[in-house]
Parts: sequence; C-alpha cells; structure tokens
Amino acid sequence: MFWPFTLFKREKEVVIPVTKRQETKAETLKQLEKLLKNHSKKKTRQNIGAIFRDFVKGYYGIDYEFTYEELEKDIVHKRMKHEARQKLAVVIANLRELSYEEEGELHDHIYKLPQDFLRFLELLNHD
Repeated sequence: MFWPFTLFKREKEVVIPVTKRQETKAETLKQLEKLLKNHSKKKTRQNIGAIFRDFVKGYYGIDYEFTYEELEKDIVHKRMKHEARQKLAVVIANLRELSYEEEGELHDHIYKLPQDFLRFLELLNHD
C-alpha cells in the first residue's frame, strides 16, 4: 500500500500580493472612515477633495492635476461597472458643487458626499 507523504507535510501558505490599486483603495477607505467619524463640515470640506484626488491618481494612474470637468470626460474611457460610473459621476458633480460653495453656505449634503464616495468604492471591480 502506498501512502502519499503530502498528507504529513505542511503546505506553504499562499500569499496573494496586494496590488497598487488595492493599496490605494484600502488607504482611501481608512481616510474616509476617519472623515465620517469627524462630523465636521469644515474638516469634510477641507479633506474630501484631497482624498478623492489622491484616490483617482493612485487607482487610475492619472498623473496630471485634473479639473472635475476633465475627469468627467476621462472616466468614460475607464473600465468599470455602469453603476460605479454613475456613482462616480454623482461624486464628481457634488465635489464640483462643493468647490464653488462659500464657506458659510455649506449645506448638509456635505455629509452625504463621503458616504457616496464610499458606495462608489464598494462598487469597484477587483481587477
């Protein structure tokens, strides 16, 4: 009778390398969670744009300082689900609107913006 020796050998643990996209997404999620816990309109306004820009640059490899209008045109060519594309368009529109609002005119929709961004991240493909 033949007994395979692999039954007694300890198999090596398979380590899946983390891609740059996954790292970018994970870092963005951490920053968004921190921002959501803050509940400050001023902090949200100061940080959400930078968090979004850093994410887009890292995840999609955009290496120029884009405007929200340029990004809207550029996302048409990016590979993503239709739902994610729609959610991203909403996030971009809200960020553009936020950038034109006066400091004293901040509306309560500023609290919804990080949540919309979070939903977009959840919709992304794991390419």
